[in-house]
Amino acid sequence: MPKHQLLEKKLALLTSVAEEIGNPLTAINVRLYSLKKSLGAESPENEDLEAIDKEIRRLETVLKEFLKAFRVLLASEAEPDTGNKVL
Repeated sequence: MPKHQLLEKKLALLTSVAEEIGNPLTAINVRLYSLKKSLGAESPENEDLEAIDKEIRRLETVLKEFLKAFRVLLASEAEPDTGNKVL
């Protein structure tokens, strides 16, 4: 398989994985917002909801960093091999 096709397949896989993780996080976040709003600011459950919100944001950050690192890796694979690699 040509190198560009392999890179395209890797990028498609990356996009698919990111959507499979990101879409549920977004759905959870939307439901969390609705729940916070319906319970009100003085609800005793707000501490738990804030902890859930914090963990959602952490997972979103991990996902973004993973995507960024993977794209850098793919970009380096796309560069022509000059034979001057330093180990």
